[in-house]
Amino acid sequence: KDSLMELAFHVPNTNTTFVGDETRPPAQ
Repeated sequence: KDSLMELAFHVPNTNTTFVGDETRPPAQ
């Protein structure tokens, strides 16, 4: 769980999506 969140947070491209969709990660 931590690994997936950390990866998404590290990637700027995913970071933008996380801001709007923090409940569900764009990776999955």
